[in-house]
Amino acid sequence: MKQILFRDEMVHAILFGRKTQTRRPITRLNKIGKISEFGRSDTIGYDWHCRDKHMRWHDLRNENLLCRCPYGLCGDNLLVREQWRTIKEYDKLSPSELEEDVPVQYKTDGAMNYNAIDKVFGRWRSSMYMPSWMSRITLDIIDVRVERLNDISGEDAIKEGIDGCSYSCSTREPGWKDYFGGERFIDPRESFKSLWNSINKPRGHGWNTNPWVWVLVFRKKSKYGIQRGTPVNEIEVDVRSLPRLKPHVFLTRRDIEDEDV
Repeated sequence: MKQILFRDEMVHAILFGRKTQTRRPITRLNKIGKISEFGRSDTIGYDWHCRDKHMRWHDLRNENLLCRCPYGLCGDNLLVREQWRTIKEYDKLSPSELEEDVPVQYKTDGAMNYNAIDKVFGRWRSSMYMPSWMSRITLDIIDVRVERLNDISGEDAIKEGIDGCSYSCSTREPGWKDYFGGERFIDPRESFKSLWNSINKPRGHGWNTNPWVWVLVFRKKSKYGIQRGTPVNEIEVDVRSLPRLKPHVFLTRRDIEDEDV
């Protein structure tokens, strides 16, 4: 299963259902690799073109382009990587050396796995080095498309998980976070612009360059494959999908009902 990285505040937005979209610059294509000069094709019968690392041109129809999305297709799942840590005595072990039943804590919200209570934790580790078995969030891709970054709508900017709060204590007008620490914005697109630049401008993909981007629309799946609102008496659990538990740990129906999906 493919994996995707998010910063901590975006993981938090996913957990609370505020983030259902993500945009990523188009810099690679499956079966082609790293690309440049991506854009609309002027070749009859084709929709897109790009150069590969050897500067050779490739022309693609839209359906062929979507099949080459490095993040997956509609119906595919993505494992979310986030910052994490395990107990202090394991700090010198690499992620590949850790057993799958080690205690784990997640930095986004401080949540811990089932056997991490009352443990002394060590250093935080980068999301880049999170083992796939440790991921607690699975995203189900429900749409993939390509668009210019600046074409994002206000509604979609909100679906990107930007942080909103009251703009003024007196007027209670809605406002959206400036990710560079300035005054809050009235326009959610301006907030998303600041979020985008805080991540991608240092990489050469700032807002003003208006890059072509992958737009991934997703929904967060329950750890046990159960969607919110399902009556408890209708829940059927495949025991193969449950986490590995120690003999003295029991997963009750109430545990499943309360799972944040």
